[in-house]
Amino acid sequence: MPEPAPRSSAATRQRILRAAMIRFARHPYEDAKLRDIAADAEIDVAMVHRAFGSKEQLFIEVVRAAFQARSMIEEQVDPPEQAFAREIFDPQLDRTFGLVDPMDIVVHSLSSTQAAPILRDFILDDVIGPIARRTADVRGEAGKPALPPQIVDERAALAAACMTGIALFRQVLKIDLVGDDRRERLEPLIRAVVSAALHPAD
Repeated sequence: MPEPAPRSSAATRQRILRAAMIRFARHPYEDAKLRDIAADAEIDVAMVHRAFGSKEQLFIEVVRAAFQARSMIEEQVDPPEQAFAREIFDPQLDRTFGLVDPMDIVVHSLSSTQAAPILRDFILDDVIGPIARRTADVRGEAGKPALPPQIVDERAALAAACMTGIALFRQVLKIDLVGDDRRERLEPLIRAVVSAALHPAD
């Protein structure tokens, strides 16, 4: 009887990433054990270590795969405020597998002393940084004067805080401000709020 073909390293990484994404969306960082993720992926825990090195690195990869924020922001054609306002009403599923709400990962691990710095670095590097660069690009395309980098970063952080606040209202407090029945009325308002955060009066 022939032996089963070995799984490719890329396929194994995807199995682990998928299992870890589900596990981190359902459990706090400390409770999501590598051995449980390995069992979910039907592999040995040593393979998780070989593929990702550590639980911390696996969590970083899970967050990036769930949001894919950097590529989403950098590939935008519309101005950021239009894209973000539209995005808030779209189905809230991870961009890699379409399995979990990415905010579930944040909500479960935000209070973790180990996970919080990872989430902070992700927000700074993959969300605020790209928003700031995209905002500067939009100003340049419109022929508007460049803003000091610190001001651009502050405004990008404010816009990100607005969007995150809406998501946390929905996920943590169960206050849904953006139901589909309100989209026609609220999407222009959200766009205006984010635009006000990103762009000073010229």
